[in-house]
Amino acid sequence: MFAGLRRLPRTARSLLAAGLVAALAIAALTAAEIRFDRRQRIGDGEGKLNASALALAAQIERDIQSVRLVMASASRLADHYDLTKPGVGREIHPDLHKLALGLPTISNLLLINRQGTVVASSLVAEQAPIVTTDRSYFAFHRDNPLSEARIGENNLSRTLGARVVQITKRIDGPHGDFAGIVLIGLRHDYFVSMFRSFVGDPDGSATLLRADGRLLARYPVPPEAAFDANYAGQALFTDHLPAGPAGSYLNRASSVDGSARYFGYRRVGDLPLVVTVSRQESAILLPWRQEALRKAGVAGLAIACMSGLIAMILVGVFRSERQTRALAASETRFRTLFDSAADAIFLVRPDGTVVTANRQASLSLKLPGEKIAGRGLDQFLVEPTREALHDALALVDPTHAHAVEGAFAGPGGAPLPVEVRFSRVVWDDEALFLGIARDISERRAYQAQLERLASFDELTQVPKRALFLDRLERALAMARRKDALVGVLFIDLDRFKTINDTLGHAAGDELLQRAAIRLLGALRQVDTVGRYGGDEFVVLLPELQDASAIETVANKLCDVFQAPFDLKGQETVVNASVGIAIFPRDGETGEALVRHADEAMYAAKLAGRNQVRRYLAS
Repeated sequence: MFAGLRRLPRTARSLLAAGLVAALAIAALTAAEIRFDRRQRIGDGEGKLNASALALAAQIERDIQSVRLVMASASRLADHYDLTKPGVGREIHPDLHKLALGLPTISNLLLINRQGTVVASSLVAEQAPIVTTDRSYFAFHRDNPLSEARIGENNLSRTLGARVVQITKRIDGPHGDFAGIVLIGLRHDYFVSMFRSFVGDPDGSATLLRADGRLLARYPVPPEAAFDANYAGQALFTDHLPAGPAGSYLNRASSVDGSARYFGYRRVGDLPLVVTVSRQESAILLPWRQEALRKAGVAGLAIACMSGLIAMILVGVFRSERQTRALAASETRFRTLFDSAADAIFLVRPDGTVVTANRQASLSLKLPGEKIAGRGLDQFLVEPTREALHDALALVDPTHAHAVEGAFAGPGGAPLPVEVRFSRVVWDDEALFLGIARDISERRAYQAQLERLASFDELTQVPKRALFLDRLERALAMARRKDALVGVLFIDLDRFKTINDTLGHAAGDELLQRAAIRLLGALRQVDTVGRYGGDEFVVLLPELQDASAIETVANKLCDVFQAPFDLKGQETVVNASVGIAIFPRDGETGEALVRHADEAMYAAKLAGRNQVRRYLAS
């Protein structure tokens, strides 16, 4: 056989070598692309998980801040009563009930006296006495005078008979002595509902854990025994959290369902809490596996065709009487494969001159093949530059292909994004480069869509939190240079939950969309409206010189909600509470301004809703 190969004419040997190189190139390029697609699919999946963990952590942090405000109000209320007095629960109940109504997360708000007896509840006027001295939080607050609010475990409430996450705070007497405890039970089903809305995917899960490894809430809801387990020995706490407050990782046997899962995790502000969002590895990679099988099949078919061509050439060599006809037929078949390829293909000399191009290349460039051959490949590329193209060719070696992204000058001047993969081939005893140009318009469009989904709220089409904070930091930098003011408004729709409960979530979504439109219509083009989560919006007012102008805009935005909304044929009035924070008076950073505007908004709600409040530093 080898002797027969040596007897082959040089042209036939070159064609055989080109076929072998092309087959190897197809296999190598397909394998490389499959590996690249897998990394990209995993990266996209981890990016979405990280974004969900970020949004979920922000929502939980806001909820806990709201709970702290309610606890502080309840503690001040307890200062006016003797919690050891019989019947004190009936006197305090109305005020506790009002405090608990403001937050849907709260299942019950309790006051416990220094003897450990529950004496007042937000749910009932006559609270049956329950002794809590056996609970860990009672001993903790009794023995720690300077303790902050304590986030407890997920326990079965003895007052409700349902699972709650308990948050407690010490009540001090007039002389700093232990006077009792404020206890708030956060509904576990509230967390489950919120997690379900953040997860979205059928295989997804979301978890809230305490920093010491105790499970507080999870969707899907785990078995009861999971709340008594300690997860501090898992990789999240031993490996990942010590390396950074946020990130992602793969757990081959997750505690959620025992399957391999990718997790995105994030600490919740300065709280001793961690949130995780996860998806099954198989679900993330399912589209990649389907695409990989398709690409492998196409590559196998191409290699099979190439192998058939080589076999026909060898048969023709050993049948000398038909050598000329067999060689001519083989060249015709190769040209057929070359021209029938779905991608544009060029044979290029080391100086960049095109030797030949296939039919798809002619279609992409809207030029006949004879007007492509003999010209430099860079003449048809909008990008990269001639120098960059030559640098890319210089990186190609006999064993490795090299890819470069660019764009062909498309019809009408519109560029066509392509990825050109170059490999070395020998054609008619000449060392050339085989350039396969693949249309990547869909990939570019998909990447742009992912970037938009990451930055803009899908429902209202206004910026999400990350993009809003980025614009806020830019506005603050400009304000520092121009000695100007920047206003941040935090807007919350009053009684939005009532709309969802009475008219349904579709009406709630429509209300949010119309609320965003009203806000945008009342602002300047340089202002920004962002959605912070749920029914909360934030507004950025840059480049202002007068603080009164910020209050004027805030009142204007409050007024735009006076007109009723038409929801499912019903005219519904939904008011808004607005909080104001002004740079530099109320904060030097974007997060501080948003936090202070949020606190001012809660002050507006506590004052009766449907009004504007400025941030007042305590």
